[in-house]
Amino acid sequence: MLGFLLIGSALAGPGDCAPGPGPGPRTLVLRGHAYRRIGACHGVPVYRTRSTDSTFADRESAPFPVVLVTRESVDPDSSGGDWPAPPGNVYLSVVVALPAQAARNALTDSVDGVLSALAPGLATTSSWDGDYGAHRGPDGRFLSGLLSGDTPDGTALGVDLHLRASPRAYRRLGADADHVSLTALGIRTPRVSDITWQLLQSLPPPKP
Repeated sequence: MLGFLLIGSALAGPGDCAPGPGPGPRTLVLRGHAYRRIGACHGVPVYRTRSTDSTFADRESAPFPVVLVTRESVDPDSSGGDWPAPPGNVYLSVVVALPAQAARNALTDSVDGVLSALAPGLATTSSWDGDYGAHRGPDGRFLSGLLSGDTPDGTALGVDLHLRASPRAYRRLGADADHVSLTALGIRTPRVSDITWQLLQSLPPPKP
């Protein structure tokens, strides 16, 4: 396994992002979606759910600072929506204590780093249009979707990194012409959970 992905709770200090024990209750229900605590990131609890229509919206309803992730599906039943989100990708939402532009730059750099490590030599481009950003592969199809939004405490960030979603899943949503995952490009990828923790570790610390 790639060395940069070796993030384990046994190696994690108090300022790290890693699975294992963490602060906060073991479970949360946000907008009807059940979350389970899976670790912590710089002292902020990290929760995961099986399925939700939006980690971004769920995080806004949380009673205290949290990082929210899902590794199976953000929107399993959508068809023809604005942004298809099939199972197999990395989805997360976090608030960082940075102004919007600095936060967007940090998010872009974080995803750039993961893509470069997983697929050396893969030509990608990134861009933002207001609060919406993306990475595209060499054929122009989306490899990530990025989202930002102002909050009283900083900037909220959302990520959809196209890691393992199958071409069939995108075809089912009518989006295979515009979206592709690394696996579909023939690139071997680690577990979704490993990449989730790597992204969190490389981002600025969450707002406590």
